[in-house]
Amino acid sequence: MNNTNDNLYFSAKTGENMEVLSIGIGTNHSSGEFCTRRISTHYTISCFITPYRYEKNDEILKGNVGDVVINTPGNVVYHGDFSENGGGFVNDWMFVIGDEIGEIIKKYPVPLNTAVHTGNKFFLRAYMENINDEMIMKKSNYTDMIQSIITQMIIELNRVPDNRVA
Repeated sequence: MNNTNDNLYFSAKTGENMEVLSIGIGTNHSSGEFCTRRISTHYTISCFITPYRYEKNDEILKGNVGDVVINTPGNVVYHGDFSENGGGFVNDWMFVIGDEIGEIIKKYPVPLNTAVHTGNKFFLRAYMENINDEMIMKKSNYTDMIQSIITQMIIELNRVPDNRVA
């Protein structure tokens, strides 16, 4: 799937304890759309294609193109447009719940609830497109494949220089 602006809403059980709730690829967010503090009940994984604002420790910071932010359940999710004229922002995102995603992150530590500067605005794109393809085609063992894709995504994020958690 190579088009943009696709918001995919589905539920994909990827194992006994992980589920992909929804994905958005190249999602255009209008001015003010996410400029509120939300407490999520799931992991929110986002990669930003445009500059944006985000909250960390009650401070609003400027995010860069190619940043990946993984917000954990129970934490504030705040993403807002950066431009003074309120032009909105664009990102790829997915919502994931379950213990397995937490275990993957423990095994391959990545910074949580803050920006990881990848420098690649399409860092998550191929992973999300592959998950989408697995959901559409539903080949044998597709749930295991989705879990494998998510694991690979977290490993690649763990490898980003200067952003590894000790």
